[in-house]
Amino acid sequence: MSRITSKISQIILFLSLVALGNTELWAKNSKKTKLSAKPIERKPTADEIVKNFTFIGDFDIKDETRNNSTEIFWRYPSTIPKVNFEMKLEQSPEKLKANFPITMGQGRAIEHLNTGRNLFLEGNYEDARQTWLSGRARFGKNYDYHRRNDYFIASAFLYKSYKNWLANGKKWDVPELRQDFVNGNSFLSAAFDKKKDIADDLLDSVAPNAYYNQAVVLYNYERWAGVVGSATLGLDFLRKTGRTEHRRDFHRMLAETSIRGQDYLEAVRAIDLTLRQDQDSATSASLFARVGDIYFVLNNFELAEEVYEAANRIDNEHRQIKPSQFVLRGESLFWMGRFEEARKHLQYALNSQSSPRADEVLGDDMQALASLRIADTYLAEKNMEKAKVAYFTHTQDFRGHPTENFAKLRLACLELPFYEGKNITHARELLAELKDQIDKIPEVAQQIAWTCEMASYAQHERNADMVERVRKFATLYPDSDLLKSLVQPLRDVQSNAIEPYFAAGDNYGAVMFFEKTKEALYPKVSDDLAKKLFAAYVDIHKTEKSEPFLKAYEKSNLDNFGKLRLAVAYAELATHTTSKDKKKSPWLAKLKTIADGFIDDKIFFEKKPEVVLAIDRIKDSAGKGVFTLWLFDQALKWTESDLSVGCDMVYPLMQSMADTKTLTPKVSQAATTFVEAHLKDLLRFETNCAYSIMEFETNHSNLKRSELVERYLKRDYLILDAQTAPIYWNLAEQAQAEGSTESARKIWQLLATKGNPKLPEVRFAKARLDPRKTELENLWDK
Repeated sequence: MSRITSKISQIILFLSLVALGNTELWAKNSKKTKLSAKPIERKPTADEIVKNFTFIGDFDIKDETRNNSTEIFWRYPSTIPKVNFEMKLEQSPEKLKANFPITMGQGRAIEHLNTGRNLFLEGNYEDARQTWLSGRARFGKNYDYHRRNDYFIASAFLYKSYKNWLANGKKWDVPELRQDFVNGNSFLSAAFDKKKDIADDLLDSVAPNAYYNQAVVLYNYERWAGVVGSATLGLDFLRKTGRTEHRRDFHRMLAETSIRGQDYLEAVRAIDLTLRQDQDSATSASLFARVGDIYFVLNNFELAEEVYEAANRIDNEHRQIKPSQFVLRGESLFWMGRFEEARKHLQYALNSQSSPRADEVLGDDMQALASLRIADTYLAEKNMEKAKVAYFTHTQDFRGHPTENFAKLRLACLELPFYEGKNITHARELLAELKDQIDKIPEVAQQIAWTCEMASYAQHERNADMVERVRKFATLYPDSDLLKSLVQPLRDVQSNAIEPYFAAGDNYGAVMFFEKTKEALYPKVSDDLAKKLFAAYVDIHKTEKSEPFLKAYEKSNLDNFGKLRLAVAYAELATHTTSKDKKKSPWLAKLKTIADGFIDDKIFFEKKPEVVLAIDRIKDSAGKGVFTLWLFDQALKWTESDLSVGCDMVYPLMQSMADTKTLTPKVSQAATTFVEAHLKDLLRFETNCAYSIMEFETNHSNLKRSELVERYLKRDYLILDAQTAPIYWNLAEQAQAEGSTESARKIWQLLATKGNPKLPEVRFAKARLDPRKTELENLWDK
């Protein structure tokens, strides 16, 4: 909305200028020429900014770093500043008398109240407290002013604690102070919460201040639920009475508790509400800056800068300096790539600490952040000389601080030749020391140390030692973007580190190395490497990733196994194609070319594990149908020395072709020859498989059924049992259907004479051989 409002203002201003320009043009052409005054652009006032500004409701966490230059940077330790709330206890003697008036009435209880009052006004807070506590213990709630007594007791505790708090340098963590503050808050709770329904005009007049001081104590002791309770009671009281004291403070406290709980939307709502309700430009700048802090925490540097800018414009009238927020604004500008502006804000933050208008002292972390980031701005701008000076200054000013090592790291890298440095030996020693200090520098800094060191070796020592350093770095930081920052000579040497993996047959290692370093080391892959990578990807079953290297492999001089590997790739790429009609896949056309070549050239392979695996992968892919004929020929070849292949490959392929109606006469003839040659042995060693082959033969043999019957009659090694009887019966039925009744009778006769009478097929055969008609058959004839 703020941006929209700003754009509308600009458009209105533009139209005004256009109208003014037309007026001037008309005036020049008229007889009565008038001089028009040049319009002066008026800057919006602080109140106008507050009134018209709308915060953007984007509270998603963004990436904490940005690619703002060619250098690698990271976030340094920093926290958003804590908002301080100080107690507001009246010190004016005249106003104290009004806030602690004489209580009118008679009796001992009233005497205790007034006696304690006199002691309190004299500054004898302890004696006053004892007097009021004595009255409370003695009279309890048996008089009209017991609520006021609780307020007086709370005041005695708070004034005494406040005095000691000042004496202790405004430190809240002193044990005695904490106890007195907590006790004071307890009595405030009694007076303004538990007994708030008891009427007392005096307590009503001081209620907002009481709720505020109670919330301040709870806030400084980080009792966040209590802060919310006190601030809410204070706001409720103000709404009921129409008063406004401390209203902005209460909203700010609620906002700070929401920030503490990372409920940033609620925090901004509370800040926005008080900006609308209470027109106080003196604190509005701080509230705007706090919203900027929220955006900064979320790494939304663009919105943070927009709000910080608005805060500065509001504060222009009051000049209240908060150095920490200049640091955070400088950090935002840095990640936005606005280095000169960032440097100015960071320098201003460091220099403003000595100003009497500065309302805080920067902590060590904030000062270190500003100092080191100033040096980073020079490095990002490629101003190496100023960067060196700034980093060196940081190492001297912040000895022992965690960022000292960051500055040393940068200095070491700047000493290397590729940063125009000259002291290589010293730089390498420092880098070797820093890159292993995991507890002192973050991971990204360690990566930079590794990178600078490796780049140094790449320029001067291109050898196996350098390659080993690169491999170790890639293993430690496989996802590091810093690999790509190495110079070309390093890339050339590093790229050869993949060769030992290929030489050792370690395809997984080669692929892993390539994928971890491809962006940095292989912007262009040579044909020789592409051929190796293709083979490696296919061999480790990652065929879908092999396609970029396919052309180099296709045009190379392939041996027969290389062609088989290519066939595997085509088959699996066809499986992964997105086309709905996989049969139209270009991969299957390429696969058919290889299959036809194998068949025409009668290419066969020895039965080795890698060949069997390749064939299995083709069988499990969309390319199975295209390669089936050659697979069948290869399987028949293997059965010559290994009968188990008949069951593992030959029969499944025959059945598959039969199911898909692709059984050619040639295959049928080969199947007939295979059965005739191996059935007897299969019945001995692969019995169930043999039964399945017999069923296939009776259903799909290329022989006439009369010819097949003769073959079965000659197979005297076959045993008629529950498994074979249905096959014989089925064959006889097919022979009869073919018109070969005589052949069918031979099978029936065989079943009737040699089969177990209990088998249904034997009974069926006897019935067919019986010339007598059954009762049902007689009925049909009639």
